[in-house]
Amino acid sequence: MTLDQLAPTQCATVVDIELPFELRERLAALGVKAGRHLAVVHRLGHWGPMQVRAGHTDFILRVREAAGIRIK
Repeated sequence: MTLDQLAPTQCATVVDIELPFELRERLAALGVKAGRHLAVVHRLGHWGPMQVRAGHTDFILRVREAAGIRIK
């Protein structure tokens, strides 16, 4: 399963991140890495951007970026 498949208010744990190196590094700086719990706070439609929370940090991801984050 990937992060883009979660609905608002759902939580998951990151298993792997399959994105380009630069984006993985940017996400790691925000606290997104394997084993981290994430929550989807808000989505703008099915294909729109999504607000994600990692700990106390909120950030916005495009759906295609969220599709590269495998979760359980």
